[in-house]
Amino acid sequence: MTVDFCVWVLEKDGLQVPPFDAHPEGDGTLRSVGLQAQEWRSWIAQVVQLQYRECQVLSRELKVGVDPTPFFLAGAHNPPTSWSGNVGVGKHLDELWKQYKPLSNMRREWVPSLAKQWVPVMHQLWNDLQPYHACFPALTIYLVKYPQQVEYIIPPISVILTIVDDLPDGETFRLQVLHVAESLAMAQPS
Repeated sequence: MTVDFCVWVLEKDGLQVPPFDAHPEGDGTLRSVGLQAQEWRSWIAQVVQLQYRECQVLSRELKVGVDPTPFFLAGAHNPPTSWSGNVGVGKHLDELWKQYKPLSNMRREWVPSLAKQWVPVMHQLWNDLQPYHACFPALTIYLVKYPQQVEYIIPPISVILTIVDDLPDGETFRLQVLHVAESLAMAQPS
């Protein structure tokens, strides 16, 4: 939901940040208060990093049998708090977050069919990714709604993949993830 919000913000405003450049001109309100492409890239990377850090903390706490609730990272569930740029943009992001929350379920209506469609290939995908385990400990995939297919890599272990109209079939998804894993492995420092 938080990563999808970051992409939705681009669509709402209309700011083109390649490869997220297939949406129409929006209302321009964020640009009018100073949003720029590089700031957006830094912000979405920060949002993704917070998601990853929270998963690490929760995983560690669950392994030792501790209630993970006190370890939730507040910023991981409220992307506007991760904004560190222009104050006017941050205030407007907070307003947009309030607008987005009721829309989030509609933007993610494909989620229930995800498991049914992709479960058969997940075991094969796990096996296919074995050679990459030495390069990175995990691969975090964020699926978001967008008008065109995009693979947006956020090193060291994350990627945003877009869902256009329908979910890609399991084999297409498997090949896409393998391509991303290869790209991430090549981006790792030697």
